[in-house]
Amino acid sequence: MLPSAISLFRRLRGTHLVLLMALEETGSIRKAAEQIGLTQPAATKALKEVEETFGGQLFSRSTRGIVCNELGRLAIDYARRIHGEVQATHRELAHLWHGAGLRISIGTVAGAIPQIISTAVASIVAEYPQASLEIREGTSTDLLDLLDQKKLDVAIARVNISTHSECYEFVPLREEKLCIAASRHSSLRTVRDITLNDLQHCKWVVFPARLPMRSLLEQAFADAGEPFPTNIIETDSTFTALSILNRVPDSIAVLPDVVAENLANQELLYIVPYRIAHVATPYGVVTSKYRECSDITKAFIDICVQHTMNDIGLDAKRIEENSPDAVTCHIRSGDNPYPEPCVNSP
Repeated sequence: MLPSAISLFRRLRGTHLVLLMALEETGSIRKAAEQIGLTQPAATKALKEVEETFGGQLFSRSTRGIVCNELGRLAIDYARRIHGEVQATHRELAHLWHGAGLRISIGTVAGAIPQIISTAVASIVAEYPQASLEIREGTSTDLLDLLDQKKLDVAIARVNISTHSECYEFVPLREEKLCIAASRHSSLRTVRDITLNDLQHCKWVVFPARLPMRSLLEQAFADAGEPFPTNIIETDSTFTALSILNRVPDSIAVLPDVVAENLANQELLYIVPYRIAHVATPYGVVTSKYRECSDITKAFIDICVQHTMNDIGLDAKRIEENSPDAVTCHIRSGDNPYPEPCVNSP
């Protein structure tokens, strides 16, 4: 029987929610019980109470332990949302106790850091000197997960990779191009008119297969009629890629253009003169449609949008036409002026 909303609210306790998350993580009642400090019989009883509340079995047994079914996934997602709310409230409470009160948690893809994030953070620190800032770098997928869990107030990311993009407000900021980078001492510095075939012998450092930027590189190889390298190193970390360039002979890395140019200006790497024509769909400011933005979050968004329009050259009129209330965080979901990946002319 379908449980009522009030029944879910009254009967589910904190122990139930933590147990659900532990069961998903461990795949074992015994391990989950140990993780949250319960005896195994107590954990079994608590699981039975949760299943009675949700009106059905949540997990099934397999060779890998217990695995959640569709109803179990729903219950676990609910537990994670509540857990995120509690953590967010605790962070705000801690800052109030310490006399601060203003805090913003920001997530960002690497490509936005050199220009957009650094500028916005400098402005926020100047305008809100008592505020605390938390900045996390990650992939769009990871950042949207953190936003869903309320561990971030705002993210600079792509929403087109999400299966529930309608849950977000999105202001596009910048399309992203790729660069091929090498050590500043690389022998490639002496090579002219480089082709992908000339780079086949190199040790490629590339984005993991699940990321949009990897798809652009694979498309570039396909367009050139070249096989994609098999001797690759996969990472989504710019620092890891840079470290490998300086230690592994004949290695080259694929990086966002803004990141590569920033590092090249510091003489930390060399940008190989080969142009990847494909351009990624834009990243932009992402917030949850179901959460009101704080004043400091709105200020951060305002700075990001203004900086993009002023210094990066994105057409301000296009943003205003597609997101008229962008700065106040009440934007229409899905108003992306770049619905599909773009390809530059060769």
